[in-house]
This record gives sequence, structure tokens and C-alpha cells, in this order.
Amino acid sequence: MLLNKKAVSGLIVVILLVAFVVAVGAGIFGWMQSYINQGKESVNSLAYEEVFCGTDVDFNLWYRDNTAMICLNSTAKLIKLYLENRGRCIEKWFVRISSINGTDTTYVNVPFDKGDVKTVYINYSTVPNFVNIQIFPIILDNKQAYRMCKNKYLEVSKSKIADCAYVAPFYY
Repeated sequence: MLLNKKAVSGLIVVILLVAFVVAVGAGIFGWMQSYINQGKESVNSLAYEEVFCGTDVDFNLWYRDNTAMICLNSTAKLIKLYLENRGRCIEKWFVRISSINGTDTTYVNVPFDKGDVKTVYINYSTVPNFVNIQIFPIILDNKQAYRMCKNKYLEVSKSKIADCAYVAPFYY
């Protein structure tokens, strides 16, 4: 009788060992699947940015007589600029204002259709001694989600911006 009980207990050990290996394998499979899906999402996001932002987004400062239409109102702490959109519709803008002491960011909700030239005002009162500004377009993707085009931005140094008091009024 004792020999039979040892055989049964050996069989139980093998079944438990197989069950443990299957459980560990299922756990590793689940973890790897979520890891791969995260990588896939990241690649899809980068691919979208490269395809749509790289080819469809085309904007710049508007120029008149080879002069960029941008000026600084130091009293009101506003940067006034004219942007021209030659590409796809841009829903809004992400603006980063940098200084030696830090950075401030804001959103400008001025949508631009293709062909638009619009005036944009950027308040820089939180960073009065700014060094430069960066303007990133934000577009809607096919799923109606906002995407910031990090590889297509406009950067302007404060040294390139004239004071509005000394610039003739500009109209387009």
C-alpha cells in the first residue's frame, strides 16, 4: 500500500510542477503582450507625426517686403506675430517661452485653415526676460485626437523681434 501512495504523490508533484510552469508562462506571455502593445502604440504615434506633421504641416511667419511680421509690445508684455499656414488645418498652438531663469508654456487657441494668415498674440508677462519662443502646431488626427507636431516648430529669438512702437503697422 505504501508504494502506491508514493506513486500518487509523485504524480501530484508532476501535475503541480506542470501547472506552475503553465501559470508562469501565461504570466510572462501576458506581460510581453502588453509590452509589445505599448511599443506598437509608440511607433504608431511617431509614424503619424512623421507622416502628417512632416509632409502636411507647413507654416511660417508671414513676410512683407522680406521682413518677418513680428514685433514686441513691451508695455503690454505681448508678442504680436502674423503666421501663414500653407499646409493642413492647424487646430491650436503650443507655445514655449524660454528665459535664462526658466520656461513657461501656454496654448493659443487660434485655428488656421490652409491659406490663412492670422495675427497671434502671445503673452509673455510670466517670463519678462525671455530669450526665445518656440511655437508648435497642434493638429487633429484621423481619430479626432490632438497631436502636437514636435518636429515642425517655429523658433524666434528675442533679438530678432523689433519693438512694435518702431514698426510700421502691418496689414495683410
